[in-house]
Amino acid sequence: MTLPTHGVFFLGGALLSLGLARKRLEPLQYRTALDSIPLAVLLSLIGARLAYLSIHPDLWTHPVEWFQFWRGGMVSYGGLGGAWLGLLHGTH
Repeated sequence: MTLPTHGVFFLGGALLSLGLARKRLEPLQYRTALDSIPLAVLLSLIGARLAYLSIHPDLWTHPVEWFQFWRGGMVSYGGLGGAWLGLLHGTH
């Protein structure tokens, strides 16, 4: 099994962030942040794919391929933006 370094660092950053949030937030605020994680994950996947599609205009004419995540094509900064929007929405 191969572990991609990029993904391992993202996971490590997420776990570190959760640990820091637990220490710095009140219990109710922390629970609200935990509740927003599923939305943040969903929006990060959508954001990562949309960022990939925005830099590959050849895929614009093949809408069926927009949803084929297993064929590759995720951009980390799009995922970061999507996750940020999910967490921002979930905490308000």
